[in-house]
Amino acid sequence: MIHVLDKNDNIVATLSNETPKGKIYWNDKHHEKVKNAYGIYNFTTIDEQGETYLVNKNKVVIKDLDGNFIPFVIEKVEQDSHNGREKRIEAEAEHISDLRTSKIIEPITLQGATINTAADEFLMGTKWKRGITEFAGSRTVHIKEYMSCLKSLHQLASAFEVELRFRVEFKGSKVSGRYVDFLKPTVAFSGQELIMGRDLIGITCTEETANVFTALYGIGMGDQDGQFVTFESINNGVKWVGDEEARQRWSPDEGHLFGTFQYQSNSGGTPTPKEVKDATEKALKTHIDSLLPTKLLEMLWREWDMTIRNYVKV
Repeated sequence: MIHVLDKNDNIVATLSNETPKGKIYWNDKHHEKVKNAYGIYNFTTIDEQGETYLVNKNKVVIKDLDGNFIPFVIEKVEQDSHNGREKRIEAEAEHISDLRTSKIIEPITLQGATINTAADEFLMGTKWKRGITEFAGSRTVHIKEYMSCLKSLHQLASAFEVELRFRVEFKGSKVSGRYVDFLKPTVAFSGQELIMGRDLIGITCTEETANVFTALYGIGMGDQDGQFVTFESINNGVKWVGDEEARQRWSPDEGHLFGTFQYQSNSGGTPTPKEVKDATEKALKTHIDSLLPTKLLEMLWREWDMTIRNYVKV
């Protein structure tokens, strides 16, 4: 089901395939990325009821598998004269353009900030409000350059190690609020087992090896005298950390593939060798994990309802 909004956020049409007419929209695809909260939604329709409002910069809202209403801004409309009233709609998640251009955050340091206090500061003056917060601790948040509100929210999410979700709520047939949720990363087994030949035509596993590192030199940002902080003093005289399994898998000559990692303390002060070492190990693990994408290509004949945070068994 797709809700079509007018310029005042009122629902002016609802596209549904559960009608006597049969399907009035098809080829609908929702692409979503957890890492940067990116989202697009595409569909094709011939519905007469919503045709007047399916124009550039108007909005559509869909419900995701968790029951949240996700708003999108129509960015491209293609009219196919060979197929009567057929329209192809391409829409981008509303928060992307809205929070990228609605406010600029100036350099600021928020000492002992919580997600609540920092998010309220960044979102003040926009159409969006802080929603669900799943973190109770505090951090010192440094905004070191002029940046968009959207970028500052991503920086905030990174500092608190949470994920962003952007949604709207309705009161009657009108949008009553826009909310940014800050959620703890969760990975859950969906309880669904996909069997080759029954549910899947095939699986393609793609490995990107152009920028592979199996070990990282950790460098802490220096003090006022320009001295960098390294951790060989607590690492048996070695200035780097490595992953043996990754070395065996990717190294062409059995030696480590080295990269560098620069670390700056959240407090803005000079980090300790242990802080630099811990952060470097975490950065290496994140890098190696990112080299192992697996993509399920196509379901054979059965449809499954799964969110992007679910694991499935193949």
